[in-house]
Amino acid sequence: MHTKRLRRATSGPEWLPEPLVRPKGGYTGPMQPVDISGRMPEQSRNAALWVAVLGPFETNAYVYTPDGKNAWIIDPGLEPRAIIDQVNEAGLNVEAVLLTHAHADHVMGLSDVMDAFPGTPLIIHEAEADWPEDPALNLSAMFGMPYSGPKPTRLLKHGDEVSIGGETWDVRHVPGHSPGGCVFVAPGGGVAIVGDTLFSGSVGRTDFPGGNFDQLAESIRREIYSMDGACLCLPGHGPTTTVAQERSHNPFVRR
Repeated sequence: MHTKRLRRATSGPEWLPEPLVRPKGGYTGPMQPVDISGRMPEQSRNAALWVAVLGPFETNAYVYTPDGKNAWIIDPGLEPRAIIDQVNEAGLNVEAVLLTHAHADHVMGLSDVMDAFPGTPLIIHEAEADWPEDPALNLSAMFGMPYSGPKPTRLLKHGDEVSIGGETWDVRHVPGHSPGGCVFVAPGGGVAIVGDTLFSGSVGRTDFPGGNFDQLAESIRREIYSMDGACLCLPGHGPTTTVAQERSHNPFVRR
């Protein structure tokens, strides 16, 4: 992964990649396994999780399977070939695509993924129901590459659950970086997919439309810092972290 730097935005912190040079049409390479051993319940002992760092925004996209048969794809950003290859090589059935939020860097691979796996449900929080289709709302127009993706098939609210292979994950609404930000918490609370709400040593930027730093900080304290300290947090950019690490050391939001 390329070295990152922290920089304060006009109305909140942000996690930004250094300028990248990539071959045209290239991607970062095969997905890499994420070690979740000991963090899932016994009935999920066959669970596996992979991450790929996609596109010029270096977005973390995830593939999760609880049983080696069924899978979720989470946040397919630009250049999602690695995701598609991983699913095909592992012989997985994609049950759904989950979005932590619908900014451009997390949705611009949706069309390629849906073409590869037709009929796959798309799941997102109700506050961003129109965002995947709207280049102004998902900010792709602002970045000079307008993108209109597929319409969601299921809309979430705080407290909902999403299920796969006999597992049930909790949905926590965490507005602040965007109005419909979600955290997906694994059964047992040992793993959480946190999107751009929380990073290792930073938090999501709040200077985009719909962002609010005070709301973000409240969301983090209420929905993430309240979890067990050993919970592994899987962010939308950068390395993994834990709840305990960020509660104690995150310079932007302390408990």
